[in-house]
This record gives sequence, structure tokens and C-alpha cells, in this order.
Amino acid sequence: MNSNLKRCALLIRRTLSRAALFVLCVVSVMFAPIQYASALDLKAQQWQLVSFPRLPQDATLENVFGDAASNGTLTSVWTFNNNSKQWQSWPSQAGLATSNLTQLTLGQGYWIKTETDLTLDLVDATQAVGEMVLYPGWNLIGLSVDQDMGHEQALAGVPFLELWKYDSHQNKFLSVQKSSGSQIILKEEFSQIEAGLGLWVYMAEQSTLLPAMGTLLPPDIDMEPLLNLSQYGVETPWDNYQIGADIDWDDDGYFDFPNTQHTLAFGDFLNRQRLSITNEGNGVLSWQATIEPAVDWLLFEAFDTDGNPVLTNFAVGNVSNSSGELVLVANRTGMAPASGYNTQIVLRANGSLQEKRIDVNLAVADVVGDYEMTVRLDEVNGKQADLHNPKYFLSFARDGEGVKAFLDEERSLLIPQITYLSGDYIADPESHFQVLGQLYLPQGHAHNP
Repeated sequence: MNSNLKRCALLIRRTLSRAALFVLCVVSVMFAPIQYASALDLKAQQWQLVSFPRLPQDATLENVFGDAASNGTLTSVWTFNNNSKQWQSWPSQAGLATSNLTQLTLGQGYWIKTETDLTLDLVDATQAVGEMVLYPGWNLIGLSVDQDMGHEQALAGVPFLELWKYDSHQNKFLSVQKSSGSQIILKEEFSQIEAGLGLWVYMAEQSTLLPAMGTLLPPDIDMEPLLNLSQYGVETPWDNYQIGADIDWDDDGYFDFPNTQHTLAFGDFLNRQRLSITNEGNGVLSWQATIEPAVDWLLFEAFDTDGNPVLTNFAVGNVSNSSGELVLVANRTGMAPASGYNTQIVLRANGSLQEKRIDVNLAVADVVGDYEMTVRLDEVNGKQADLHNPKYFLSFARDGEGVKAFLDEERSLLIPQITYLSGDYIADPESHFQVLGQLYLPQGHAHNP
């Protein structure tokens, strides 16, 4: 090149993480995780048909309503025993046989009237309805829904004939009516069931709602010779396990399908992982997810009550006849290289399975080592470089809080001599780093005549 100076500025960015890759199982999404509303609003001097999606351990009226139960704010509460078909009420009144209501129950609907506006703080309410029996005839119920849900989803598989809700704004009932047997909708005045709503349901026969929590995670990876899998979804002994080829995420010696997997690993270039929560039963599965122990490097991506995305270590959601998705976000910023970062996702739900723990493993790779990289050359001396993207061979080492590297001239195209680079880590969730170097070849040099 006929120039006095040849300079090649090199910017290299690489993600620090493990070299293992695995297949991510993508599943359908029904509900995003949310931070559930922890309050129930009651309007003054109005009968309202409500329910409690969640209740605290102590569900006495005095505990749930607090001072409102003793200072005259709460004036009347009525409910209906769906089995005996008898009314129950509060407060207790001498000579009134129905005034024996002392405890609020999950899955039950309530007629409530207050003297003034009242907001119930249910921040400590974590219990959701489990098994619910619907008896022949009328049933006054409530569902554990934290967000609006279609009645076809909330009551999937329930052969109800009539479903009624009370609209306090219009001061009238709205109904959904179906034909017996074929379950064809004959009348539909509403489609959505709101959180905290009480419902009247008419049944021709007894039916049971029992949610059952399941999960879907990335499965193990089976390399040739392949397993002879007789049935999808059944944990299978892993014969002739190949270390370094097969990937057994939980090291239990079994091949795990998405539904039997109970370990989630953040592999190469992965800072986001997804798990799906399914309802293997019927009714509404109401789940909560926490990270235990809480760690700085892992959070859930959820949505607050206004629909805004937030990062949190606590999320809730509802699943009916589809699946809900939980997104996990890992942040490796400032973490020392290691493979022993571990925590657990603890899922708690109503229904037949009330708790499930999922192990989470994170590795932070060390920059130290030898790498082969493809480099993009855009310009040389201010002119567009008419060159193919060459492969460079670099060796990296730590340099205090930063990194240093050198280019191997014997295996790197257009690099006639050892070239040294230095740089720093970039404070981002992916733990990128960048190194800069300069190759100076004056005119007359053997490689720049």
C-alpha cells in the first residue's frame, strides 16, 4: 500500500458464557405473569356480589375486615351454602337461625353491604381455592382469578346450564344460558369474569373443579445412539449415557421431557429463559412464583396492574385450559467466573399439587483462553476494505479489573506481527467485554512496501 501509515483498529466483543447449546421448547402462551391486585373495593350503600380470589390464613370476618367489622362500616354479609341450600349471614342476631356466618371461604360468593366506601387490603392473602364441588341446583361461587377471564375458560369442562353475575352499576343481573346435553350457548349477556366477582351457577348434575399444576421446561438432549422412547412425557432411564454429548440437565440419569424436567439452565448466550405453567386438571389454576433464596442475578419479567413491564422476584398468574408463561431474566453484570450459581423457583398453586421446586443453574464463563473469531474490516486508510472477513486467533488473559489480549500473527490473516490489545468489561446483563488495539506498519516495512 502506498501510504505512510497503515492502521487497523480492532473492536472485539464476545459474550462470556458456557459453550453448551440446547433446544428451547416453545409453547403457547395464555396469560402473562402479573402482580395481583391486593385490594377489594366496596361502594357505600350498595349490595355487591363479590368473592375473594385469595384469603389470609385467618379468614374470620373480624380479621379480614378489621375495624370495619366493629365500627359500623360493614353492615351485612350474606352467603349461600351450596350443599344444604341454606343461607348464612353476619352479624349474629338473636332468634335468626341464618346468622351463623363467622368465617369467609375460598370459592364462595358473598352479598356484602357497607355504610361507607371501603377498601379491603388483601396484601397478606395468599391462599387460593383448591377443590370446589358444584352441587345440583343453584350454587353461589367465586373463582381464584387475578385478572379478567372468559367464562368458557374459567369454567372449562363444567356442564353448567346457567351462569349469572350482578352488575351493580346497572343494578341488574346478566346471564349466560346453555342448552342441556349439547351445551350450546342460548343466551350470552356477558363473556368475561372479573377478579373478585361472585357468581350464581345452576347445575343439573354434580361437578368438581380441581386444578392440577404442571410445568414445561427445556428437555434433556439425547445424542446418537438415540433412546428408544416408547411414550412421550414419561421420565426414561438413560442407557449408555454419553458424557459430553448427551445433556442431562439435572444429572439424575434419566431423560426428561419438557413436562418431567425440573432443572432450568442458562446456557450459551442465554440471558432469558421461559417456563410454561399448565393446568392438568380443570377449573382455574392460581399460581404464585418466588425465587428462593432471592439472588441479584435472577428476576421474573412480569406486568403490574397497569400493564407495565417490571422485574420482580414474585409473580402470580391464572391458567385454565391453556398455559401461562413465566419469563426469567439473568443478569451476569459484575459476576465472577464460576459455574456454581444456583437458586430455585418455587411455584405454589391451588389444586392437587400445591408446590413445585425448579432448580436454576447459571454459569459465568472466564475470559481467559484462546479463541477463533471472525473480524469485520470496514475501512483501511479511510477507504472501503475490499476484503473478506478474516479469521483471527486471539489469546485472552485478565489484567486487573480489565482484560488484555494478543493476536497470533502466524494464524491471523493480515496480521504480520504480534499485536497487543487491552480493554474492559461492559456493565451489561450479558457481561460483554471489548478490547482495542492498533497495528502500526510504517512505509518501508516488509508488509507495507
